[in-house]
Amino acid sequence: FFFDYGVIRNNIRKTIIDVISPTWGDEVIGYKEVKNTDPELFQFLKGMFPCMKLILNYRLDVKEQANTPMHKQSGHTTEGLAKKNQQMIDFHAKHPNWTYLMPLQDFNPARFDALLAWLGETHCRTGSIPHSHQKDSYVSDSGSWNSTVCM
Repeated sequence: FFFDYGVIRNNIRKTIIDVISPTWGDEVIGYKEVKNTDPELFQFLKGMFPCMKLILNYRLDVKEQANTPMHKQSGHTTEGLAKKNQQMIDFHAKHPNWTYLMPLQDFNPARFDALLAWLGETHCRTGSIPHSHQKDSYVSDSGSWNSTVCM
């Protein structure tokens, strides 16, 4: 029995693009995934999207991370989260040209401006950082905010 892996890969790639639903003319297309931190998955996606850039977010305080509702419900331990975080840090060290390491504690306008520059977005600047899910809530903070301005 013969599999045409090129066809399979193209079908998977098309499905991912259809799910993300980019608008024609978009220069940067992306999505946020918080549950998959498998380096093999990152490599697989890089094979399908050679121009892909990967932003790796994690918390410096794994004890605090383990106490969030998502991780409590999933039964993740401090040790397990520390191991996953180290895997991401190690993966970034091996692939610094297409990965960007950004701990949650570094979420500030200057760091997001550096991220935008790394993505090649030179006409945008970050004004302020919105905080969602503060105090272990699944509800975003109320109030208006100006996150990123592009010229």
